[in-house]
Amino acid sequence: MRPRHILTSVIVLLIFSGLASAADENTISPSLAPTAVQGDEPATPEEYWKQTKTDVFEDIELTPAQTSAIDRMIAEAGSARANYADTEARLDTARNEGNAKVAGELSEQLIQLRDTFRPTGRLLEMRELLSDEQREIFNRNMRLRDDRKLAKRWAKRQAAKQKVENSQKLSTERHRE
Repeated sequence: MRPRHILTSVIVLLIFSGLASAADENTISPSLAPTAVQGDEPATPEEYWKQTKTDVFEDIELTPAQTSAIDRMIAEAGSARANYADTEARLDTARNEGNAKVAGELSEQLIQLRDTFRPTGRLLEMRELLSDEQREIFNRNMRLRDDRKLAKRWAKRQAAKQKVENSQKLSTERHRE
């Protein structure tokens, strides 16, 4: 194999390993992402909240008032998301029309709206509705949920590393031939 081909192979491997790492290091919260970025992530905010509600309230008997309040918070997050999408579209229009004043105002609104549907804040609000005993279970469930996410990311990184190693071995074997 000529040096030029080796260099090209190395560059391609680096690019693909970088893309795999970037995919694993995805920092977009599922609640902010309109579609699933990773295979196991929920595809929609509704699916995210359904799964999250199942995970974090497992083994917790909620009162009807708590259930109602939690469902209301989730609905509010959904309407805030819709308002965010509408404001974002208006911001794009203002930018395309060159209207800096309106674009600046809409940009500020987006920052405020974004905080209203982020899951961390919503989960903290939901946690406040719980009794001390329920909070202990909620906290445990949150830790378990986070541990599962970390384990999935780790497994994906390991798979990506293995893929790169296999590609490097194959490239080395081809080079020897």
